[in-house]
Amino acid sequence: MKNIIISYAWQGIALVEFLVICFLLFKNRRKQKDVLKDALNKNKKNKIDMDSLMVDMHHSQELYKKLSRKFHPDRFIGTSLMDEAEQIFKKIQENRTNYASLLEIQIEAEQTLKN
Repeated sequence: MKNIIISYAWQGIALVEFLVICFLLFKNRRKQKDVLKDALNKNKKNKIDMDSLMVDMHHSQELYKKLSRKFHPDRFIGTSLMDEAEQIFKKIQENRTNYASLLEIQIEAEQTLKN
Protein backbone atom coordinates (compact mmCIF):
# COMPACT_ATOMS: atom_id res chain seq x y z
CA MET A 1 0.00 0.00 0.00
CA LYS A 2 2.83 2.36 0.87
CA ASN A 3 4.52 1.62 -2.48
CA ILE A 4 1.34 2.47 -4.37
CA ILE A 5 1.03 5.83 -2.60
CA ILE A 6 4.68 6.63 -3.35
CA SER A 7 4.14 5.60 -6.98
CA TYR A 8 1.11 7.91 -7.29
CA ALA A 9 3.09 10.74 -5.67
CA TRP A 10 5.90 10.37 -8.19
CA GLN A 11 3.42 10.22 -11.04
CA GLY A 12 1.78 13.39 -9.72
CA ILE A 13 5.15 15.15 -9.50
CA ALA A 14 6.03 14.01 -13.03
CA LEU A 15 2.68 15.27 -14.30
CA VAL A 16 3.20 18.67 -12.65
CA GLU A 17 6.72 18.90 -14.13
CA PHE A 18 5.35 17.99 -17.56
CA LEU A 19 2.69 20.67 -17.33
CA VAL A 20 5.25 23.29 -16.24
CA ILE A 21 7.51 22.37 -19.18
CA CYS A 22 4.57 22.59 -21.60
CA PHE A 23 3.59 25.97 -20.19
CA LEU A 24 7.14 27.31 -20.53
CA LEU A 25 7.45 26.03 -24.10
CA PHE A 26 4.12 27.60 -25.02
CA LYS A 27 5.11 30.89 -23.41
CA ASN A 28 8.51 30.90 -25.18
CA ARG A 29 6.90 30.13 -28.54
CA ARG A 30 4.41 32.94 -28.08
CA LYS A 31 7.26 35.31 -27.21
CA GLN A 32 9.11 34.34 -30.41
CA LYS A 33 5.98 35.02 -32.46
CA ASP A 34 5.70 38.45 -30.85
CA VAL A 35 9.33 39.20 -31.71
CA LEU A 36 8.76 38.15 -35.33
CA LYS A 37 5.61 40.29 -35.55
CA ASP A 38 7.51 43.29 -34.17
CA ALA A 39 10.28 42.81 -36.74
CA LEU A 40 7.73 42.49 -39.54
CA ASN A 41 5.89 45.63 -38.41
CA LYS A 42 9.18 47.52 -38.20
CA ASN A 43 10.04 46.54 -41.78
CA LYS A 44 6.59 47.58 -42.95
CA LYS A 45 7.04 50.97 -41.31
CA ASN A 46 10.40 51.45 -43.07
CA LYS A 47 8.70 50.87 -46.44
CA ILE A 48 11.62 49.16 -48.12
CA ASP A 49 11.74 49.88 -51.85
CA MET A 50 11.79 46.38 -53.31
CA ASP A 51 12.65 47.55 -56.83
CA SER A 52 15.87 49.20 -55.75
CA LEU A 53 16.66 46.23 -53.52
CA MET A 54 16.32 43.83 -56.46
CA VAL A 55 18.45 46.04 -58.70
CA ASP A 56 21.12 46.21 -56.01
CA MET A 57 21.08 42.45 -55.56
CA HIS A 58 21.29 41.54 -59.23
CA HIS A 59 23.43 44.24 -60.77
CA SER A 60 25.84 45.29 -58.04
CA GLN A 61 27.86 42.05 -58.22
CA GLU A 62 28.64 42.51 -61.92
CA LEU A 63 29.49 46.19 -61.52
CA TYR A 64 31.65 45.43 -58.47
CA LYS A 65 33.70 42.89 -60.42
CA LYS A 66 34.11 45.29 -63.32
CA LEU A 67 35.20 48.22 -61.13
CA SER A 68 37.49 46.16 -58.91
CA ARG A 69 39.38 44.95 -61.99
CA LYS A 70 39.48 48.31 -63.74
CA PHE A 71 40.53 50.43 -60.74
CA HIS A 72 42.64 47.97 -58.76
CA PRO A 73 45.69 49.71 -57.21
CA ASP A 74 48.03 47.15 -58.77
CA ARG A 75 47.27 48.64 -62.18
CA PHE A 76 48.69 51.98 -61.01
CA ILE A 77 52.00 50.83 -59.49
CA GLY A 78 54.76 53.30 -60.18
CA THR A 79 52.43 56.16 -61.08
CA SER A 80 51.38 59.21 -59.13
CA LEU A 81 47.79 57.95 -59.08
CA MET A 82 48.44 54.93 -56.86
CA ASP A 83 47.21 56.58 -53.63
CA GLU A 84 43.99 57.77 -55.28
CA ALA A 85 43.48 54.30 -56.75
CA GLU A 86 43.82 52.75 -53.28
CA GLN A 87 41.23 55.13 -51.84
CA ILE A 88 38.81 54.48 -54.67
CA PHE A 89 39.34 50.73 -54.38
CA LYS A 90 38.50 50.90 -50.66
CA LYS A 91 35.27 52.75 -51.50
CA ILE A 92 34.44 50.08 -54.07
CA GLN A 93 34.95 47.33 -51.50
CA GLU A 94 32.84 49.12 -48.86
CA ASN A 95 29.92 49.60 -51.27
CA ARG A 96 30.06 46.26 -53.04
CA THR A 97 26.32 45.62 -52.59
CA ASN A 98 25.04 49.13 -53.27
CA TYR A 99 24.53 49.61 -56.99
CA ALA A 100 23.81 53.35 -56.84
CA SER A 101 26.97 54.05 -54.83
CA LEU A 102 29.04 51.94 -57.21
CA LEU A 103 27.78 54.01 -60.13
CA GLU A 104 28.80 57.21 -58.35
CA ILE A 105 32.21 55.74 -57.50
CA GLN A 106 32.65 54.72 -61.14
CA ILE A 107 32.08 58.29 -62.33
CA GLU A 108 34.41 59.65 -59.66
CA ALA A 109 37.10 57.07 -60.50
CA GLU A 110 36.94 57.75 -64.21
CA GLN A 111 37.41 61.48 -63.58
CA THR A 112 40.19 61.00 -61.05
CA LEU A 113 42.11 58.18 -62.73
CA LYS A 114 42.02 59.11 -66.39
CA ASN A 115 44.10 56.48 -68.13
